[in-house]
Amino acid sequence: MQNLLFLTKAKEHLSLADNALDGDVTRWIELASSVVEDYCEQPIGKETTISSIGNIRFQFAGTGRTTKVHGYHPATVVKLEYQDEVGDAWTEIPSSEYDAIELNEVPVLRYLGGFDPGLTYRATLLVGYTVGTNDGNTEIPMLIQRCMLDLVTEAWKQSEQGARRFGLKQESATDGAGLGGRTTIFLEVEPAWKKRLAEYKRRGV
Repeated sequence: MQNLLFLTKAKEHLSLADNALDGDVTRWIELASSVVEDYCEQPIGKETTISSIGNIRFQFAGTGRTTKVHGYHPATVVKLEYQDEVGDAWTEIPSSEYDAIELNEVPVLRYLGGFDPGLTYRATLLVGYTVGTNDGNTEIPMLIQRCMLDLVTEAWKQSEQGARRFGLKQESATDGAGLGGRTTIFLEVEPAWKKRLAEYKRRGV
């Protein structure tokens, strides 16, 4: 899984000028990224190489039709193969014979030759947005970045130092900023961010 928000952007949003809490903020970003991808049921961030976490492979039986719902978006087809019998070698289908399209907003794999009911198929898809190396070249949609900032802010508010910053706690400054192993820190803002990210969920499956 890739982080869906840059540390520099999170720190700017939280008005953190020094590096003292970089480790904590990074962990909050990691946790928020995991929560977002789990909700969307698909990778959001991808590497630029085919061997990345965004590389999804699934198998399915032939249907006699020309399309197969996979639900991932955005996605490109890396490879489509078929197998005659279990245990046989996989045969790769020429890339000119298939593509990824949407039918009624549902992402499908289209094979122009039609999926033979007597064969098993295996498709490899590259799923997600290129994260990039800085705020200027990331493909992560602004809506997702905005939700990430809200989630990281919520984690910051529930940390010791963040709570003091917002006037919610009065403990000494030596208490630290950690949240431990808590997994419920985003519950208060959950309805809002889930509603906003609904369009990025895996579709039709």
